[in-house]
Amino acid sequence: LLTFLLLTRRRAVALFDMDMNDVTSVMLWIYSFGIVGAAVGGVMNKIALHNYGQIFSGGMSSAQGKLFGGLAGIYMLRRTGLSIGKFSEAAAIPAAAMFAIGRLGCFFNGCCYGKVSGSHGCLLCHACYPFDSIGVYRYPVQLYESFSMFSLFFILLLTERIVGREGVKSGRGTFIFPVYIIFYGALRIYFDTLRDDVMSSTIYWVVAVISGCAWLVYGCYRGIYGNAGRWRI
Repeated sequence: LLTFLLLTRRRAVALFDMDMNDVTSVMLWIYSFGIVGAAVGGVMNKIALHNYGQIFSGGMSSAQGKLFGGLAGIYMLRRTGLSIGKFSEAAAIPAAAMFAIGRLGCFFNGCCYGKVSGSHGCLLCHACYPFDSIGVYRYPVQLYESFSMFSLFFILLLTERIVGREGVKSGRGTFIFPVYIIFYGALRIYFDTLRDDVMSSTIYWVVAVISGCAWLVYGCYRGIYGNAGRWRI
């Protein structure tokens, strides 16, 4: 999370000429409401899994955290008059890095674990956890997702270099962030089917993929035809 906050602020200020104080305010709202949303989602997961005795024992959910943080960020961007398009472009690559690193932490912490697999093998294929019986192996889905997000991180970096930032800087369209939403949503739809510690949140990611596709089409349209007005969503 710290990686996301620092890199997003740096990119927003240095690459997209956004005001540092306003960006800092937006980041604080995203952070605060993201934590609240993740905590609420964690409680919802435990209730769904009937772990009533562990409701307040910790654990968070990224889906609700992203929802709460995203809505808070949009509110503050509107309030400060900052461009949603420019800010989202600044945040896309740091977001991929955050989840790539974060899933490694999940693996070593023993949370967000996968379902029981049918056989054992190398660490990248199966893992045994202390809370399971001897001989029980699970899919290390955290490593799968971390590797995928690191790959997406480098793909977005390369794409940004190829496409360039001039389109969004001039208010003509957003490209990197919609691509991030589409790929991340698609990855979560698949990886969540391998997880054993979370209630189904497929609807969140389906909506994310559809929204990302619509945003990408709109951004490409703006990039081709332009707009005399200022970027707004």
